[in-house]
Amino acid sequence: MPAYDFKCHGCSGLVFETRTQEPGTCPVGHTDIERLWDFRGLNGRAWEGGYSPTLGRYASNPRAVGEGLKEASERTSEELGMEHRYVPIDPRDLPTTDD
Repeated sequence: MPAYDFKCHGCSGLVFETRTQEPGTCPVGHTDIERLWDFRGLNGRAWEGGYSPTLGRYASNPRAVGEGLKEASERTSEELGMEHRYVPIDPRDLPTTDD
């Protein structure tokens, strides 16, 4: 079962882990919580960079992916004429299909 890391802003950055994708509250009871994204590959090793099909180019680290998503969001917002934002999705969050 996967574990998900969250950061509580009410606890000055306390990081805690849950077994669910939605944290509810931190161990102290705060609700101002942010999900931390895991950039480890499926084999458990740290993400070392490589071609990102999402960005269509090489990304050297997780920060480069975030910056690329921000740039893509700005371009898409201009094209659509409305606010648009790409966000990273952990592959473990995708729904599974029964064949």
